[in-house]
Amino acid sequence: MAIDFDAIRKKLNQLSGTNTKRNVMWRPPEGETSVVRILGFADNEGNPFKERWFYYNIGNNPGLLSPHQFGKPDPVQELIQKLKAEGTKESYEMAKQLYPKMRT
Repeated sequence: MAIDFDAIRKKLNQLSGTNTKRNVMWRPPEGETSVVRILGFADNEGNPFKERWFYYNIGNNPGLLSPHQFGKPDPVQELIQKLKAEGTKESYEMAKQLYPKMRT
């Protein structure tokens, strides 16, 4: 039985934490033709992408997922509605900055 040095190196890299995304990601071989299939989610009507709404510029968070899209109470959405109801230009500008952004 031959020793598989590639398997040993792979396991050693996993254990030592020196794994990088470059080693994990699949790339098609150069010079060869590859067939790549994108499969849709079963609950997304055949669309292969999920659309999610995120809030940005709130605290030190890089992005917050909006609970409003899942039918849950959303305090940021309530704040936006209150700011819009005030009717001043400053409150409108603040509400505009708080609107969630769609990401796919």
